Formats: sequence, C-alpha cells, structure tokens
Amino acid sequence: MGEGDAQPGSAPVFLISFPNVHHAFKCESLMRGPGREIHVMPVPRQVSSSCGLAVEVRADDILHGPDVARELERGGVDYEAVFALGSGGRYELICENNDSSV
Repeated sequence: MGEGDAQPGSAPVFLISFPNVHHAFKCESLMRGPGREIHVMPVPRQVSSSCGLAVEVRADDILHGPDVARELERGGVDYEAVFALGSGGRYELICENNDSSV
C-alpha cells in the first residue's frame, strides 16, 4: 500500500518528530479537531528525535504527509520529520523539515 497505509474507511496514520518538547505539545493543540485522533508518545526506536516525544496523528482530513507538514508550518510548529505508518507497522520517512527558522 502507499503513504499512511490507509485501509478503506480508515484514515492514514502519521508520526511527527520534534526538536523540543514545546513544539510537540504545540502540535498536539494545533492538530486537535473533529475526525482526528492525536497521541503524544515516546519516539519509536526506529525514529530518532532529540526531544524524545512524537505525535501520532490519524485524521480523516489529512491524506498525505506533505499536508501534515503544511499544517504544522502554517501553525508555527517546528518539526524534524513526518513519517507515515507503512506495511508491517513500520514508520516510513515522508518529509523532513530543513528550515530551522519556523
């Protein structure tokens, strides 16, 4: 399957990593809304992060990783990378934030 491994009738799952805890919690607030499941969690071992926290997002209105990145950028959230939950339960890198001035 493709990005986010969405099954018919289910939303894709994305994981976002951050340079610090402040932005992880800012992301949690920004991404909350109807049709969205948001979970702050420790960064999975396969994904590295300097702050140790990640946010997992399942949203009916977000289908692609770049859409996640755009929403974070519009909200002023500094993130390290966006991953999609792929086959076999592994996260696959979708995009990285190369702009540290967010």
